[in-house]
Amino acid sequence: VLEVANAEAAEGLRRLGLPVLAVEHRDVTGILASVTLAGEACGVPVRAAALRDSLEARVAAVHNARADGPHPRALVVVGRDATGGVLRDVYAAGGGTFLGELLALAGGRNAIEGDALRYPLLSQEGLVRLAPEVVVDLAPECADDPQRLAGLRAAWNLLRDVPAVRDGRVLILLDDAALIPGPRFVETLDLLAEALDPTWTRTGP
Repeated sequence: VLEVANAEAAEGLRRLGLPVLAVEHRDVTGILASVTLAGEACGVPVRAAALRDSLEARVAAVHNARADGPHPRALVVVGRDATGGVLRDVYAAGGGTFLGELLALAGGRNAIEGDALRYPLLSQEGLVRLAPEVVVDLAPECADDPQRLAGLRAAWNLLRDVPAVRDGRVLILLDDAALIPGPRFVETLDLLAEALDPTWTRTGP
């Protein structure tokens, strides 16, 4: 299923006579299926099967190893306003999202219960009320801006009533791959597992 913008782009490519393969990347199952589809479309089904087997093995390794815990309450943040050194308008991934699925596979309990709200908007008071024990903030826009990154860290550090902040368990990820549903999702899965359990050993390079 293509989103509207992607559907328009795909139609434009078709009008140019270029082949288009639509894949579903809303969840892990869709990503794994797309590896097979892309491999068949590109004439490399054996290589695609090997990649899919590798991805499935890494997902299973994380999920099985983390099944016995610990299972801290966690929050995956995908956007926020930290201008002026104050954290506000925080958007987090709910249970019905791709990142929410990865959090569950990594052994975390989403601080946002249920899957009715995909990316709810949270205030400082809301963060305190949710009381996450671990926060993973996806902020690739800070990767090349040390000052902005320092400001974001300082803004989080002000929320001492949030357990994750108080205990020094706020992880800021700068790689934009964490926000892109694709085969590299296994790297994000490993990072989430490590954030939830500091003793975690990565399953891949």
